[in-house]
Amino acid sequence: MIDLRCNCSFLLVCFVLLFAVSASGQRSTPTPKPPPPPAKTVMVEEVAHDFLGIVSEGGFKNDFFGLELQFPVDWTVIDDETSKVAVEIGTDMFKGDDERSNRALEDSTRKEVVLLHLARKPMGSLENCSFMLGVMKQPNPKVLPAMVAEATKSLLMKSPNLRVIKETRTGAVGGQRVAMVDYEFTVGDQKITILYYVAMVKGYAISFSATYINNEDLKSLEDIISSMRFKTK
Repeated sequence: MIDLRCNCSFLLVCFVLLFAVSASGQRSTPTPKPPPPPAKTVMVEEVAHDFLGIVSEGGFKNDFFGLELQFPVDWTVIDDETSKVAVEIGTDMFKGDDERSNRALEDSTRKEVVLLHLARKPMGSLENCSFMLGVMKQPNPKVLPAMVAEATKSLLMKSPNLRVIKETRTGAVGGQRVAMVDYEFTVGDQKITILYYVAMVKGYAISFSATYINNEDLKSLEDIISSMRFKTK
């Protein structure tokens, strides 16, 4: 029997939930000062050096996955140190009494690699919006995008503040087949929408999410997603 279990893509939603806490006006973790830019050291199974991609002014390109996208030049590219803090806080927000689920969440954050983290304003700002892009190796290349989306949803729904507002469905972004799920996260009287997407390329789940409060930010995020292009072979 073929093993079609899949790894959950959880890292991106960890980030957007930290965003949600900041957007609600609660105290947020101060943004660390970015360190001197070190050489990227993340390697996944000794893949090519272009695995992480290159960020330029208003653009991102990743030759390994054949992906390109554009974003507003005045948006903030979140540094690695801030992203790491966000992951830790976001993971803790979802932990409950079920130790097995807690271990699954922690395992997901260790396995997923952030390629790009954008925000309209610096992390911690009020009424912000964000775009996240990350990848995770799957145990079987036959895993489908919808399988990763469903596995991720099963863990995320442990949170009482999160609900699905549009169930898993399939479509295409930039010429690539994707699965999509829309969530709503509530903090106090604030409601934050999370648009979650996942594609499969070269045995990796490529996940990206758009998080926003108002329709003006939604338009900017839709423009980023519309700019995405996958070079399919």
